[in-house]
Amino acid sequence: MLPVTPNFSEAQDFSPISIGDHVVRAIGVGADRSKKDHGHIYLKWNLEVMDGPEATKTVNLITMTEGKGAGILKNFLEMLNPSFNGGEFDAHKYLNRPFIAVIGHKPSDKNPDQMFAEVKNFKPLPTLPVSAPSFQGDVP
Repeated sequence: MLPVTPNFSEAQDFSPISIGDHVVRAIGVGADRSKKDHGHIYLKWNLEVMDGPEATKTVNLITMTEGKGAGILKNFLEMLNPSFNGGEFDAHKYLNRPFIAVIGHKPSDKNPDQMFAEVKNFKPLPTLPVSAPSFQGDVP
């Protein structure tokens, strides 16, 4: 017999982020060299859900810095900074900028029964028109 009394009071929920649109922000970014793709450098963005019941859950976005896949990085940078026109940039300046990540699920390579969240697409937060009415009254 092996009696065990676990304490799950601080246990985190490691289930994947639900499928759909989520407001996120990049909370970290690192660079590494791909084992595939001719050893090209890629950026691994750590994205955090900002609101709702899944707030603080994270998912990674991988963006290649060269080759065919570099178009994803270009689109990502232009979305967060419309004046980006190519060339060298400081990846850390793109942290903490909110946007919408479109999340999907994919099976694990090692265990097809286990699903992981992945970023299928991203888009800017909608902006309100200048003529939008402002809120008046007490905040609940």
